[in-house]
Amino acid sequence: MNKKAFGFPFLDILERPPKPRSLWVTVMSDAGMPPGYQRDFLRMTSDIIDYAKFIDHPGNMAGYPAELIQEKIDIYNEHGIPSFLGGIPFEVAAMQGKVSEYFKRVAEMGFKAVEISEDVIPKPLSPSQREGFIKQAKDLGLEVFTELGRKFPDAPLERGEIVESALSDLKAGAKKVVIENSDLVKLQNEDPAFFADVSREVGKEHLIFEAGPAQWPSLAAWLIQSIGPDVNIENISDKEIITLDAMRRQLHRNVEYAFFHENRA
Repeated sequence: MNKKAFGFPFLDILERPPKPRSLWVTVMSDAGMPPGYQRDFLRMTSDIIDYAKFIDHPGNMAGYPAELIQEKIDIYNEHGIPSFLGGIPFEVAAMQGKVSEYFKRVAEMGFKAVEISEDVIPKPLSPSQREGFIKQAKDLGLEVFTELGRKFPDAPLERGEIVESALSDLKAGAKKVVIENSDLVKLQNEDPAFFADVSREVGKEHLIFEAGPAQWPSLAAWLIQSIGPDVNIENISDKEIITLDAMRRQLHRNVEYAFFHENRA
């Protein structure tokens, strides 16, 4: 948007980069947002949101008519926001041996991307399975987000393993690699240097960190302060999007209004 169109164009604050962007990416969680509210909400927030992730898993799989889901996809498309399903439907398909059928249906419905995760299935995917699934999805024209970590971790993530897996997924064609929220909460307390170390080795433009739902907003503030305001962040609800944008721009109490402490005239 042209700055002259803003209400106060003469005030200078930290600006987010224009879309499409590889950093400062924000993935919003859509937990069954009604289409009417969705339209009004996006009038105010569409430039903040890079992707929308549908997270009402039972509703998406067996609750909403396909026409309603496609209507919501179309609304996001109208605002330049690609959408995709959270990873749980993929994991259901993986357990039932129906991944190919699932990917085809995702593409038919108009989703622009797909998430490949293994955070709750009993047996994690092998490297060859992950590579094969990434290729299948890409062959259908879908962007691929892969996820690393478990929703119920029994030990902290290991740096070398995460770096190796992330680089392998990216080489296979993944758009971004997501780090699971539950693991990040554990690491924030036990190994805070993990965030910066892995970002440096993999490239922070390739990673997305799930800053919620657990430990919101402190985890998001930690990520912004330790990696930078352009860190890629996921699992942010519609009610949290505007707060996150203020945090990124250093104009929120969660980041101690850092804007005012950086010698700005």
